[in-house]
Amino acid sequence: MKDRLFRLIRKLPFLLKLFEYYRNYWNAYQLREHSLSIASSVYKYTGAKRLPISLIAYESAFGTQTHETLQAWQTQLTLPEDEIILIGSVGMQNKLFAASKIKYFEGEANLLGSYLNTAIQSAQNSLMVVTDLRILPSIDWIETISQAFQANPEAEYALGQITPANSSMMIALHGSDLKTFSYRIIAIRKQVWARAGGFPALFDADTALKIFHLRLKDRTRNHLIVRAAQSVLIDGLPRPNLWTIAFRAAQHEGELGLFAPHFWNQAWHTSLTLFLILTGLILIPFSLLWGSVVLAMALVVSPILMGRPRPVETVTIPRSRVNRWLGGWIQIVRWLGYARGVAYRAKSRAKLEGEAVRQLKEAIGKHPSAKGILLFSSTVDWTYMFQRYHQYARQFARRNYLVFYHTKNAQTDAYVGFQEVEPRLFVTPAPLETFGGLEHLIFYINSPWLLPIIEWLKHPVILYDHCDDIQVSSGTIVDHHSLLKQAETVMASSRKLFDEDRSIRADTLYMPNAVDYDWVQQFAPAHGETPPNDIAPILQKGKPVIGYTGALAEWFDYELLTDVCRQCPDMEFVLIGNDYDGTIHNSELLQCENLTWLGIKPYQSLFQYTWRFDATIIPFRVNQITIATSPVKLFEYFACQKAVISTPLPECRNYAEVFIGNTADEFAVKLREALRASHKPQFTQRLIEIARQNTWESRVSTILEKLENKI
Repeated sequence: MKDRLFRLIRKLPFLLKLFEYYRNYWNAYQLREHSLSIASSVYKYTGAKRLPISLIAYESAFGTQTHETLQAWQTQLTLPEDEIILIGSVGMQNKLFAASKIKYFEGEANLLGSYLNTAIQSAQNSLMVVTDLRILPSIDWIETISQAFQANPEAEYALGQITPANSSMMIALHGSDLKTFSYRIIAIRKQVWARAGGFPALFDADTALKIFHLRLKDRTRNHLIVRAAQSVLIDGLPRPNLWTIAFRAAQHEGELGLFAPHFWNQAWHTSLTLFLILTGLILIPFSLLWGSVVLAMALVVSPILMGRPRPVETVTIPRSRVNRWLGGWIQIVRWLGYARGVAYRAKSRAKLEGEAVRQLKEAIGKHPSAKGILLFSSTVDWTYMFQRYHQYARQFARRNYLVFYHTKNAQTDAYVGFQEVEPRLFVTPAPLETFGGLEHLIFYINSPWLLPIIEWLKHPVILYDHCDDIQVSSGTIVDHHSLLKQAETVMASSRKLFDEDRSIRADTLYMPNAVDYDWVQQFAPAHGETPPNDIAPILQKGKPVIGYTGALAEWFDYELLTDVCRQCPDMEFVLIGNDYDGTIHNSELLQCENLTWLGIKPYQSLFQYTWRFDATIIPFRVNQITIATSPVKLFEYFACQKAVISTPLPECRNYAEVFIGNTADEFAVKLREALRASHKPQFTQRLIEIARQNTWESRVSTILEKLENKI
């Protein structure tokens, strides 16, 4: 029955349109504000330094108030880390007073989204305020917002409360309620801006801001409403009449889905008023008296009741019947505008979807000679724990393939649009459906749980990289077997996985991890070159430095390394990597006096440290995870000509040059053997040979040989 009804709806355009409106209005009716409301008296951090702010201010209409607004912001932005980034029209910069904190972008009104993204990308702080220059902040706006975000670390963005400067403008914008939170001034964390996809580029201020807020509401509900952070919308600029302002403002709110409960609470009153108007017009031909009475109720009494005063926090509403009548009619106009906005919400979302497709076509158009297009749907950010999928992406781009690396901006990334991080290599958070129209797309997939994405693409050429044991990673055996059968090429990162896969897929490629040899060599320190500041004091002690680079997680043998550190007080141990799952703090390792944890380092600077180690270690537990692991750091250590001491991992035992220690005692003994071997030229030369035989360049060559007849 239900299917038959939907088939009927599809055949009749009128019913289809009614169904679309019903769906939009029902969604709006169901919408509720999922906000963490902060009282006016926000938490006070006695003696604590507030969060630094990057203010991104844009010019929607240049006027004499610009200086006043900037001065108000500068008064509050007092920290050395604070900054102001200004987007204005041609010639505006000449009218500004000299201010060292101001960075200036000269932009055009119809491309505001693009300039906003550029400005935000250049911001040095993680907490940003984006504001229209017509909005004058209250005297403690920055302090209040900063404290609200400090008190609520899970909060991602905050809407600013607006108080119009003119009473007639107040009534027009807010009717008799006067409580609203504007998308024209928000505080937001930089990574949240990136996760929401940034501002759409080719739109004016209103459209760009509306679509961006649609993205915010789609991606997150963790926003603040900070009632103590109030701003004033400066009056005196050219603007439409009050009714137009009221209608447009409410239409924007309808398109965004903001304040739905407020509008639906007014629905019955607005509907009653419109019903009375219609009834009065119908009655007049039959009875002038009763028709006039009903019309009077609709045009006078009902608006006065609808415009009754409501409690507000910062303004006193005039209580005269004239103002109540005007406020009631403004509320009716706003309700009609809101309803129209809800009806047009689908079109706004279509603009949102079309933006990513347009940017994709633009990126492809810049590289007409590319051999092919690859999409990497990886499981980690581009800038987080540089792994084999990152390396493959770089190598394909260097082979003149156009590569799109998909990021969720989940860990450390903050990308919007399509950003070309290396020649022919773009990082993008665009929805994967954006790539659905591309022919002959090569799709790299490294986890079975990504299998459903294949259905969104148009007959892609699938590269399946099996790099984790299915029994301990995400995904199911069924999906894994499906990928083994569907993929044009299957790669296994370890002997264990290779042996398992080739029983189902005989042409599986054994593709252990490798090294970007030339990249590593450029970081070899020249004679007398100063080391990084945080490792310099350790090197100055003159002891052998034993180093580890990589994740610190449950598979790391903290107990073993703790015992080794205590047995080798004549050595210094250095860990470089992120606390992947919080397990390092559950161990006693950090209590060792001869061990230093330097945290995570960007891939661009990682090898400045590795080259300065005297020996390197891979102290992993031998378990279900690690017996199927090919440590990417193994060949990177070899490329830096460093001896490697490891626990008995299968992929490390494949090389006689690796020193294997089963216990802490054995590990300590092998450490000393490795330090002695590292001074022998023959041993060092052998490490170089192994590294050169295992490069990412050679791995990609193998893949392309397999694919050459399929793309």
